[in-house]
Amino acid sequence: MVYDKGGSEENKNWNNAKIYSLDKVMKPLTLHDKYIRIAQFGVENFEDGFALSDEMKNSARFGALQRLVKEMDIVCRNAYALVKKNDKEKILDFISIIKSCSSKVKDCARNVTNQRDNKQHLVINEEMFSKVLEIIESLQMQLIIPLNKAELIMGAEDEEMDIADIRQIQEEIFAVE
Repeated sequence: MVYDKGGSEENKNWNNAKIYSLDKVMKPLTLHDKYIRIAQFGVENFEDGFALSDEMKNSARFGALQRLVKEMDIVCRNAYALVKKNDKEKILDFISIIKSCSSKVKDCARNVTNQRDNKQHLVINEEMFSKVLEIIESLQMQLIIPLNKAELIMGAEDEEMDIADIRQIQEEIFAVE
């Protein structure tokens, strides 16, 4: 039931698609940028990097990658209900790729005992770590396309921008006087 400002009832269905898409897709996608920065640098803000040890940064990086992969899976599963019918298969492909990445995350870091202090230290396998992060970043970029087609990001008329327009903006921004 929907109530108008006067409090009377109307027989209408709630349309929660916008609320759902904002809460379950767009908000987490915004957080992905934070997780990507932490996965790359160990901190979100440049200044914070001076206060943390390399061990703490590695731990934060690995945790951010784990969170990023899991959150991307959740976002894709939530987006499945929102995208157009012809894009649902693409979302299922994304979920399959994420599942594969998820199985590789454990190979991105390992605990090593330091013989001097006999303490465990997390060591990042940079090659594997970078590959998983790159795939997830690519999927995030590709996910925007079906979300945009479903008009969850921009209106349909704003769907594409001509590369010439982008180059013109770039030239205006970087113009040397």
